Amino acid sequence: MLAAGLGSGLIAPVLGLKLPLVAERGYHVMLEAPAARFGVPVTWGEYGFVLTPMEGNGIRLAGTVELASAAAPPSWARADILIKHAARLFPELAGRETSRWMGMRPTLPDYLPALGPSPRHRNLFVACGHQHIGLTTAAISAQIIRDLIAGKAPAIDIAPFAPGRFG
Repeated sequence: MLAAGLGSGLIAPVLGLKLPLVAERGYHVMLEAPAARFGVPVTWGEYGFVLTPMEGNGIRLAGTVELASAAAPPSWARADILIKHAARLFPELAGRETSRWMGMRPTLPDYLPALGPSPRHRNLFVACGHQHIGLTTAAISAQIIRDLIAGKAPAIDIAPFAPGRFG
């Protein structure tokens, strides 16, 4: 099973696969927000971010996406944009910043995961490249791989996700 996130792109050539994964990088900022009261996450498509209340931890601002090399330094200006947008929409979010984070999600050029049997090794299955929806799609990916290992046809057509599609 090759399911090593962004590392799958480094392991793939050893297995005779080409998986041109890049880092789809997302940012978040945590703010103390004693005056702000939100009961549920709030999102704005126009500004490209989500505000999420965190129990006992203030407010998380998350959003913006960039494609970059895994070795590239974080673009913290993207985190600054989150704070700027949130302050414009909710001036009471003037709390102190408590942390910043940048996460790298494995993404393939066609934005589809590599999911299925290896074209070179009959006992190797691949599940990677789910970008920023990996947790959301983990259960269905696991069911597909389970069915393939058991010799059953998956519940959906997985041809578009073929791990060998990049050569």
